[in-house]
Amino acid sequence: MTQKINLVTLGVNDLDEAILFYEDALGFTSMAQEGSVAIFNLSNSWLALLPKVALIEHNNWNTDKEDPLLPSVNFLTHHVNSKAVVDEVIMQAVDAGAKLFKAPEDQDIGGYAGYFTDLDGHLWQVVWNPHYCNSQDSQKNRISLPN
Repeated sequence: MTQKINLVTLGVNDLDEAILFYEDALGFTSMAQEGSVAIFNLSNSWLALLPKVALIEHNNWNTDKEDPLLPSVNFLTHHVNSKAVVDEVIMQAVDAGAKLFKAPEDQDIGGYAGYFTDLDGHLWQVVWNPHYCNSQDSQKNRISLPN
């Protein structure tokens, strides 16, 4: 298995405002905006922006969306090449001391994902996604959004 962090997802309060910020302040170019997600290609990795409330609802996370103490819903994504590897990585993380945040399950938009928090509470997503082609040749890595 290739160890690689290739997607960082940030939960934002206002998607349009956040897109403008990343374009204007950092010079990022949005490669796709599909509904409530914007994706920026960052040379072999990606930054995804989603509204916080949509991110919480999509993942059915058991948290109060209005909680002022919820500073962020950001997570690191580790793409793997099968559902079985998602289960394996989640189990290895939990066995090593991580806390299961959400057990792996099929996703409404395709794919299969689970979440854990590491020893310091950082949220990780482990995902197999048929819309992401994971290749040894990083120039061929791509994300395609489902229709």
